[in-house]
Amino acid sequence: MTVPYSADTWYFVALIKRNDRHHEVAKRIAASLTGTTIVTSDAVLIELLNYVSESGELLRARAGELVSRALEGVADLQVVEQDRDLFRTALERYQQRADKGYSLVDCMSMCIMDKQSITCAITDDRHFEQERFVAVRTPINEQPSTRPKRARGKT
Repeated sequence: MTVPYSADTWYFVALIKRNDRHHEVAKRIAASLTGTTIVTSDAVLIELLNYVSESGELLRARAGELVSRALEGVADLQVVEQDRDLFRTALERYQQRADKGYSLVDCMSMCIMDKQSITCAITDDRHFEQERFVAVRTPINEQPSTRPKRARGKT
């Protein structure tokens, strides 16, 4: 059984935006995750759609297709629905970490990761590392064989 990974907006943007400087690495990360569950959320998908909203028809179409497939239940992709409890828990983290600059969407992802005991986030966002998660920026098969354990506690 493989461990799940959380996917941040960075990953999805890099996958669909072919001129993104991270596009090639995102494709290699995707290839290295075959058979691995990727966990994301409604909030991340909304953030993706918002990010590309004024980027032209082609990118909007790619984002819309990715989100539609995700919501239909693509194998190996779990989309956590946003509900009031998740919103409140994320808002609490957001308020407690006022000095960090975390977005509410990042706080939601971190709460989901805590709840599902996910230690690795596919992201280029240092905020996840500040919370002691492992930021995955390269393909899994290029990662060191032992991943650091997530330390408990706040930074």
